[in-house]
Amino acid sequence: MTFDQYQLLLSLYGEQVLETKFNIYAKGGDTSVHNDIELDNNVVAAVNVEATINKLYSENGMLYMELCYADGQSETIVFEKADEEELLDGYHAYADNEAILSAITGTWTSADGRYVMRLTEYYEITITLDEETVLIGSFDFAYLLPREPDEDDDIELNVSVHELVHSDGTVFARINNLYYDANETADKMILEIYDMNSNNETVELCKVGSSDI
Repeated sequence: MTFDQYQLLLSLYGEQVLETKFNIYAKGGDTSVHNDIELDNNVVAAVNVEATINKLYSENGMLYMELCYADGQSETIVFEKADEEELLDGYHAYADNEAILSAITGTWTSADGRYVMRLTEYYEITITLDEETVLIGSFDFAYLLPREPDEDDDIELNVSVHELVHSDGTVFARINNLYYDANETADKMILEIYDMNSNNETVELCKVGSSDI
């Protein structure tokens, strides 16, 4: 099995030293067997460090990286997966891991109960208005940390369907923006829509089970 065009970010002492795409050539779903990983770019460059990744592979649930330094020295670095996945904490970082998906999925409702949005682990989205289903589609997301350190960290959701449609087929609004508000208040989903008369509305939704409801 080949899994291609994933993204790899490599940091050394907090400094990003490599960003590249990679392909995985897997023999199956067993993480204990040897699986080679092919990088589009294998040059590691940092202050006082220059090296080439000669080989990258997974085996026995760990990741092995064979480095060759500019002075001819070599080293094999072993990476172990963290017990818990965490949201990335560096600026301009990208992630779509399970920790983020867990924060996003669930049932979200507006304060007046009119809007209800359901997001599943299978990337399905359903929106109802006054108990009428007005949108069924899919979504994906990218976690792009803010360009300025004092900005909020938001997770934008890209939806496959933008029109909100009544049961008779009438389109009454479109989604302009949908994002998870990941600042200190947390557990807020912001739905920005505009109707056919170009009137804008911002709907704030809280996750069912959250203390904010």
